[in-house]
Amino acid sequence: MMKRFNKILALVLAMTLMFGAVSISASAAVVDTTNAAFKVRFVDNDGNAITSVAAGSTANVIVSIKTNGYSPIFAFLAFYDYTALTHIRQNGSAVQNLSANNCRELYGRFANTGDYEDADDALMQLEYDLAGNGYVHDWGYTGNITVTPHKDLMWEGIGFTDAQKAKYKGINFGYLVSGADSNLTVNTEGEYYDMVRFRFLAIADTELNEDTFFLLDNNTKTYITIYPEDMPLRNGQSSDPIKVTNLTVDIPSSGTPAPQPVVTVENISTQVQWQSRDEGLMRVGFRGNIKNFTPEFVEPGATTGDISNIAKLGVVYSKSDETPTVTGIDANGNMIAETNCVAVEAYTIYDFTSGGYFFRAVVGNYDYQNNETLYANAFIVIGDQITMASNAVTETDGASEYARAIGAGMESK
Repeated sequence: MMKRFNKILALVLAMTLMFGAVSISASAAVVDTTNAAFKVRFVDNDGNAITSVAAGSTANVIVSIKTNGYSPIFAFLAFYDYTALTHIRQNGSAVQNLSANNCRELYGRFANTGDYEDADDALMQLEYDLAGNGYVHDWGYTGNITVTPHKDLMWEGIGFTDAQKAKYKGINFGYLVSGADSNLTVNTEGEYYDMVRFRFLAIADTELNEDTFFLLDNNTKTYITIYPEDMPLRNGQSSDPIKVTNLTVDIPSSGTPAPQPVVTVENISTQVQWQSRDEGLMRVGFRGNIKNFTPEFVEPGATTGDISNIAKLGVVYSKSDETPTVTGIDANGNMIAETNCVAVEAYTIYDFTSGGYFFRAVVGNYDYQNNETLYANAFIVIGDQITMASNAVTETDGASEYARAIGAGMESK
């Protein structure tokens, strides 16, 4: 089920992006804004495929990209098992300090920081009509690609447990094509194209699979966008690119899924305001914080839109049940709560400075002198999966909320 929400994006999500290109033909191609993928493979220093590495030896991870349309922006956040592997310099054999430039080796056209020498007449004529610079910059043009070795901030906002943080470190790859010049955007025409190589030194004998190296399944960290029209040059792309809807990652598997974070909800502090000061009635806003979750808006870039990956969210409260819970959705689309519990839906989510998104469900007509305990519990429904808050239920009463709000500056009765 799809639900209408207002999205308020108060933060800039800290993402590194990217860019690239392909020549055009005289006949217009069908633009594929659905199918795109990354691929991971493991090789030795001679480029031969390997499935394991001995302690003290080096192993290389090559990440490739596949598109069937022009992509001006894509990125991935990778994680590796640093209890088994140490990320080393791109051509190293021992541990040395890493930087953005020596932690990776770019391949092929992603390593070309100059012009695209194989541009055909049709592409050059298009460039002439758009800008007349007389050149087309290739995929690796200076400034397009950023690669960042591990920083602890990579763990934030993705739901890694302490145990996962003790095992996995990150590498971020970002690609962004500037629209201010004749820059070619990436199109591999449905074939995988090698993009970047990372080198590791094995601490112990190690199997190489999706448990030792994987791309985070998170569409603000790992994604590919496709421009919806047959336009290869960024300075000719006037509308927003579209994020691929079924991005896949092809990676050698051990049969054990990569350790991805799980969506969680937490109860957080309440908010209160007067509903009728004269009558002594307040509105109490019970709030929940969604973590390890990225809203997917049906209308990208719009101020409002359907979030296709949330069915319901809100708060369930009770005056007698100390663990209020919702159990399902009825035929009319209403939440079903346990006996003596009331579910209140939320319709707005907010980008949260502490990570994730928060929402607020309001209980009204609450007497400021009420001493009866109210128990409230946040929830979210994704598909048919109901997730209740993982931390303690909020317990409060009218008198306590009134006293707290007065202390925070609300007018007294």
